[in-house]
Amino acid sequence: MSDVFVVIPVYNEAACIGAVCDEVFAFAAQHRDYRFLFVNDGSTDDTAPRLTARLDRERPERVELMSLPANSGKGAAVRAGMQRNTGRLVCFLDGDLAYSLDHLSALVEALGHADIAIGNRLAHAGNVGRVASRRRLASRGYNCLVRWLTGLPYADTQAGLKGLRAAAAEAVLSRQTLSHFAFDVEMLYIARKQKLTVAEVPAKVSADHAGKGSTVRLFRDSLRMVWALCRIRYRDVTGHYG
Repeated sequence: MSDVFVVIPVYNEAACIGAVCDEVFAFAAQHRDYRFLFVNDGSTDDTAPRLTARLDRERPERVELMSLPANSGKGAAVRAGMQRNTGRLVCFLDGDLAYSLDHLSALVEALGHADIAIGNRLAHAGNVGRVASRRRLASRGYNCLVRWLTGLPYADTQAGLKGLRAAAAEAVLSRQTLSHFAFDVEMLYIARKQKLTVAEVPAKVSADHAGKGSTVRLFRDSLRMVWALCRIRYRDVTGHYG
């Protein structure tokens, strides 16, 4: 049984999935205590066939693929993958590897003393001046909303770099319901309700990812963000997270 189970949700990543496979296959070959699961979240491009072809051709050990029948959101994809966890620890990373696989060792180290470990982009000096201004604005604006509406103290809830002990994952996943914008926030909100400890690790954004603009549409999506956060508060008041 692999000690660390890593879920990589992917949606319409055909342009970069070949490079992602290169990195994951190489890492898995060198680290036998890690197992990887790609979760195709109903991609409408060539992500799934390209992944399937690579896996069939190279047959890497401890790397698998599961596909959801339709796009259900990153949170749903992560939950589906985590339900297959066979490790002592379970982590998830963004499908385009915005954070290199080298970050996994930092998550694992942090999970030696905490129930949950999360990436913090603001804690890594290498990100200063590298992340596109629109993406930085969207991220900071959302985190302000999170702090205001939920009281969570974390500077960065949205980095796609997180790890959980198996017991913590079970406690959180059994109570989670959101699948889109506030998936990460709901995870951390439940963790606080369950008195789980959270550690933050510096997260360096990859050079290719740093220059990308945000896919968030500030005016339209901000309303969805607020609504999702309000749903978290409502579920808390109604005892859903108890």
